[in-house]
Amino acid sequence: MAKTDKNAGALEAMEQAVNATEAEMRAQFPHLAAAIEAAKSNGDKTPVALRVRAKADGYRRGGFRFSTEAMDLPLPEAAQLNAIFGDKDLLAEFVFADAG
Repeated sequence: MAKTDKNAGALEAMEQAVNATEAEMRAQFPHLAAAIEAAKSNGDKTPVALRVRAKADGYRRGGFRFSTEAMDLPLPEAAQLNAIFGDKDLLAEFVFADAG
């Protein structure tokens, strides 16, 4: 759809809002933003779960208890994801529909 004078301002405002929202998300959830960027750069699709394992049994973060065995979780909220991805004692990755 071509830009017209009538909708050019609205499209520009929408683009600015999206960019501001992304910048705010990156500022508030830097570890989550980095994980999303890494997944995108690998050409991955939308994640369906989160796979996490801890360096030591009984480790807690983001309202979850982890062990050295990998466990798959339904995708938690952004703040929880950010805490998990930012924790050096956890190894976390997104799980995609076509992954095993």
